[in-house]
Amino acid sequence: MLKMDLEYRQFKRYKKEILFVRLKGNLNKRSVYKIHTYLVPVLKKHKIENLIYNFKYLDSIDESGMNALILTKCLVKNYKGNIFICNVNDELESKLKRLRIKTFSSETRIMKNFGAKNEL
Repeated sequence: MLKMDLEYRQFKRYKKEILFVRLKGNLNKRSVYKIHTYLVPVLKKHKIENLIYNFKYLDSIDESGMNALILTKCLVKNYKGNIFICNVNDELESKLKRLRIKTFSSETRIMKNFGAKNEL
Protein backbone atom coordinates (compact mmCIF):
# COMPACT_ATOMS: atom_id res chain seq x y z
CA MET A 1 0.00 0.00 0.00
CA LEU A 2 1.20 3.49 -0.82
CA LYS A 3 0.10 6.74 0.73
CA MET A 4 0.99 9.96 -1.01
CA ASP A 5 0.84 13.45 0.47
CA LEU A 6 1.15 16.39 -1.92
CA GLU A 7 1.97 19.88 -0.65
CA TYR A 8 2.34 22.88 -2.91
CA ARG A 9 4.25 25.93 -1.65
CA GLN A 10 4.92 29.28 -3.26
CA PHE A 11 8.01 31.23 -2.34
CA LYS A 12 7.33 34.78 -3.52
CA ARG A 13 10.73 35.99 -2.43
CA TYR A 14 12.37 33.77 -5.04
CA LYS A 15 9.43 33.69 -7.47
CA LYS A 16 9.34 29.89 -7.43
CA GLU A 17 6.93 27.15 -6.50
CA ILE A 18 7.71 23.71 -5.12
CA LEU A 19 5.62 20.58 -5.02
CA PHE A 20 6.50 18.32 -2.09
CA VAL A 21 5.59 14.65 -2.53
CA ARG A 22 5.80 12.54 0.63
CA LEU A 23 5.48 8.81 0.08
CA LYS A 24 4.68 6.19 2.70
CA GLY A 25 4.60 2.44 2.14
CA ASN A 26 5.67 0.55 -0.97
CA LEU A 27 6.02 1.98 -4.46
CA ASN A 28 5.51 -1.07 -6.64
CA LYS A 29 3.48 -2.35 -9.59
CA ARG A 30 0.34 -2.49 -7.42
CA SER A 31 0.62 1.10 -6.19
CA VAL A 32 2.34 2.93 -9.05
CA TYR A 33 -1.07 3.86 -10.45
CA LYS A 34 -1.24 6.55 -7.75
CA ILE A 35 1.73 8.33 -9.30
CA HIS A 36 0.14 8.10 -12.75
CA THR A 37 -3.38 9.01 -11.60
CA TYR A 38 -2.71 11.74 -9.05
CA LEU A 39 0.80 13.15 -9.41
CA VAL A 40 1.42 13.18 -13.17
CA PRO A 41 -1.76 15.17 -13.97
CA VAL A 42 -0.78 17.79 -11.35
CA LEU A 43 2.71 18.08 -12.85
CA LYS A 44 1.26 18.56 -16.33
CA LYS A 45 -1.60 20.88 -15.44
CA HIS A 46 0.47 23.25 -13.30
CA LYS A 47 3.76 22.80 -15.18
CA ILE A 48 5.58 22.10 -11.94
CA GLU A 49 9.22 23.15 -12.15
CA ASN A 50 10.43 22.10 -8.69
CA LEU A 51 9.60 18.70 -7.23
CA ILE A 52 10.84 17.28 -3.95
CA TYR A 53 10.22 13.64 -3.06
CA ASN A 54 10.45 12.76 0.62
CA PHE A 55 11.13 9.04 1.11
CA LYS A 56 11.34 9.07 4.91
CA TYR A 57 8.50 6.54 5.19
CA LEU A 58 8.97 4.74 1.88
CA ASP A 59 9.71 1.08 2.64
CA SER A 60 10.47 -0.33 -0.80
CA ILE A 61 10.47 0.39 -4.50
CA ASP A 62 10.45 -1.98 -7.46
CA GLU A 63 11.12 -1.54 -11.18
CA SER A 64 7.63 -0.14 -11.83
CA GLY A 65 8.18 2.44 -9.12
CA MET A 66 11.54 3.37 -10.59
CA ASN A 67 9.91 3.87 -13.99
CA ALA A 68 7.28 6.15 -12.44
CA LEU A 69 10.05 8.25 -10.87
CA ILE A 70 11.79 8.48 -14.24
CA LEU A 71 8.54 9.66 -15.81
CA THR A 72 8.11 12.43 -13.23
CA LYS A 73 11.76 13.41 -13.60
CA CYS A 74 11.30 13.79 -17.37
CA LEU A 75 8.16 15.89 -16.92
CA VAL A 76 9.88 18.26 -14.51
CA LYS A 77 12.98 18.50 -16.70
CA ASN A 78 10.75 19.35 -19.70
CA TYR A 79 9.70 22.46 -17.77
CA LYS A 80 13.39 23.20 -17.11
CA GLY A 81 12.88 22.40 -13.46
CA ASN A 82 14.60 20.65 -10.59
CA ILE A 83 13.83 17.37 -8.90
CA PHE A 84 15.27 16.22 -5.59
CA ILE A 85 14.86 13.31 -3.19
CA CYS A 86 15.36 13.45 0.55
CA ASN A 87 15.34 11.10 3.53
CA VAL A 88 16.42 8.04 1.55
CA ASN A 89 17.26 4.99 3.63
CA ASP A 90 20.40 2.99 2.87
CA GLU A 91 18.47 0.11 1.31
CA LEU A 92 16.79 2.35 -1.27
CA GLU A 93 19.79 4.58 -1.92
CA SER A 94 21.63 2.01 -4.01
CA LYS A 95 18.55 1.46 -6.20
CA LEU A 96 18.04 5.18 -6.71
CA LYS A 97 21.59 5.98 -7.86
CA ARG A 98 20.81 5.12 -11.46
CA LEU A 99 18.12 7.83 -11.55
CA ARG A 100 20.77 10.53 -11.20
CA ILE A 101 18.56 12.64 -8.96
CA LYS A 102 20.32 14.66 -6.31
CA THR A 103 19.57 13.43 -2.79
CA PHE A 104 19.61 15.32 0.49
CA SER A 105 19.18 14.33 4.11
CA SER A 106 16.01 16.40 4.62
CA GLU A 107 13.58 18.87 3.06
CA THR A 108 15.24 21.60 5.12
CA ARG A 109 18.61 20.86 3.48
CA ILE A 110 17.07 21.16 0.05
CA MET A 111 15.47 24.47 0.96
CA LYS A 112 18.83 25.77 2.21
CA ASN A 113 20.41 24.67 -1.05
CA PHE A 114 17.82 26.62 -3.02
CA GLY A 115 18.27 29.69 -0.83
CA ALA A 116 22.03 29.59 -1.04
CA LYS A 117 21.90 29.66 -4.82
CA ASN A 118 19.02 32.17 -4.95
CA GLU A 119 17.16 29.74 -7.19
CA LEU A 120 14.05 29.47 -5.10
